[in-house]
Amino acid sequence: MICKNCKKDVQDGAKFCTACGSPFTNPTPQTQTNETPPEPPKKSNPIGKIISAFIFILVIGFGIYGSISDNAIDKNNNAIDSLNAGDTQTAISQLQEAKEGAVGKEDKINILVNLGYVYESEGNYDEAKTAFTEAQSLAISDSSEYFLISAELALLENDPESALANFNKALELKPNDFQINNSLSLFYLDSEELFPEYEDFAKALAHAKVSYENDDINSETSKQNLALAHFYNENYQEAIDLYSTTNLTEHPFVNYWLGLSHLALDNPDKGLTYLQAAKDAGVELPDEINDYLD
Repeated sequence: MICKNCKKDVQDGAKFCTACGSPFTNPTPQTQTNETPPEPPKKSNPIGKIISAFIFILVIGFGIYGSISDNAIDKNNNAIDSLNAGDTQTAISQLQEAKEGAVGKEDKINILVNLGYVYESEGNYDEAKTAFTEAQSLAISDSSEYFLISAELALLENDPESALANFNKALELKPNDFQINNSLSLFYLDSEELFPEYEDFAKALAHAKVSYENDDINSETSKQNLALAHFYNENYQEAIDLYSTTNLTEHPFVNYWLGLSHLALDNPDKGLTYLQAAKDAGVELPDEINDYLD
């Protein structure tokens, strides 16, 4: 099907556009009246997955700065910029070029992992598996990188038990690594609602805190991930405090979470202001939110 916002092809049945992050509305929505504000979701939301995906991609991407040859660094950085602009196809091309220009194994592993996440965010799971598998073949057996990549491959194979085992093996080797903790936080949030039996918001928050505290490369993305974990734990003021320090022009979807958080704290004026700002910025909102704004 076609995204109404950016006009890109999206896999049938998707809850959101993997290119621009716009959530798709339910074909048979249950709307709310203007009598009371819409209740913020207690669990997940159609926009949740794309936020998680972008956060994780950016953390991995910025984590390889300075470890690659100059030309590959430039191409990797340009790919991240393209990704932030919603141009995933250009990002993929740039990462492929960066992979070819990488000098050492470690550089190529990191770029391949980046490429895998971009493919995954696009719904191109076969290509994502190929990239992760190539990265795994280059990684040192029993290293934290090897286990982290193995976990992502297990998730692509819908094997959460194996994924969690590999995440934990990676964590044993590097307990304070921000990338590993970020991955575990997203796993326990289960924002895609794929493995509800593993959903654990308290654990998600604990890992998000470690990730944020140990991220000395790109605190903006790990900060947003921590805010998201606070939101799912109904710590709305903590989520607001973190989200309020974000550049809303660069990250307009954050207005959506700020709006829901303020509504949850019975601040309807602020809540509606942020939700309207999200809508004005082009974030496609769920029907019940649009009905309330109207």
